[in-house]
Amino acid sequence: MEQMGRSSPEMTPSHSDIEKGDVKHGVCSSQEEMTPENSDNPPSQEEESTIIFKVPHRLREVNENAYEPNVISIGPYHYRKPHLARMEDFKKWWFKKFVEKPHLGLHQFREAIRPLEGKIRNCYERPLHPDLDKDEKIDKEKFVDMMVYDGCFVVQLILEDHQYDWKLGQYISAEIFQDLLLLENQLPFFVLLELYSMINPNPGPRGHFNVLATSALNFSAKIPAPYP
Repeated sequence: MEQMGRSSPEMTPSHSDIEKGDVKHGVCSSQEEMTPENSDNPPSQEEESTIIFKVPHRLREVNENAYEPNVISIGPYHYRKPHLARMEDFKKWWFKKFVEKPHLGLHQFREAIRPLEGKIRNCYERPLHPDLDKDEKIDKEKFVDMMVYDGCFVVQLILEDHQYDWKLGQYISAEIFQDLLLLENQLPFFVLLELYSMINPNPGPRGHFNVLATSALNFSAKIPAPYP
């Protein structure tokens, strides 16, 4: 049956369908075939670096809710949406409980992510939320903090053996995992790797986090839907 806030498999294009079809719209339309008309205007370096796309407008028109997170915003596309505000405080609580250590606090994470801010920003299509898209120091700091809290939340969720957080309950936990699979609710993988190397002092062999992340994705596919 169709889930609330999600369209049925028959109605919702899969991630792969989007990639094969209309993701030419991604990279700010920079992946259109080169023709005599546009060959003199190759995509900019910023456009070529985009790896996290917005859902094309014509697909979103089919079912807006299919691409909208129900519980949690990860990354800039759904930043500060009112219906996701509750989880912003929870991410900070989660950071203090599971991530922060006497020798490893918010300052250290900011220092690690700040040099990557421009590279991370270029992974996303513009425009972003107005609070994040101005070329001012305060807006760059908001962007860095968002990456730290969102990224640490995702990494720690993967490291917690994919268990439900009973403070929120099974229903909310299932919703979180589903939200993390949405096309517009993603972080660059190199950000997760950077944070993982800080959170886990013994990260294991090269590629270990990739295995953990894949395991978490497989686990999320087995979580019962929150709605009948």
